[in-house]
Amino acid sequence: MMLQYADAVISCAHEAHGGVMHGHSYRVRAFWDTIIDVTARKSALLHACAVLDHTTLPVYLTRAEQIAENIGDSLDCCSVEVSRPLEGLGARWLR
Repeated sequence: MMLQYADAVISCAHEAHGGVMHGHSYRVRAFWDTIIDVTARKSALLHACAVLDHTTLPVYLTRAEQIAENIGDSLDCCSVEVSRPLEGLGARWLR
């Protein structure tokens, strides 16, 4: 099997337990299992990420796995990985 991927970076804020507002920068990587124009896929990923970038996330999107599922549902892809590389944390959603 061959996978293509495209990366994007988003920065979002959310309210933590106790009401403290803070933010994270995430690397978002979407994977496709069919080989077509990867530049078109990069464009689709950037569009999906633009909805979340530089926003305050709703309470149902405060975890990496929730963000990955949300972006994955909006793309025709097989997997989305959302990570905070500097902290060594992340999650992967699989269709």
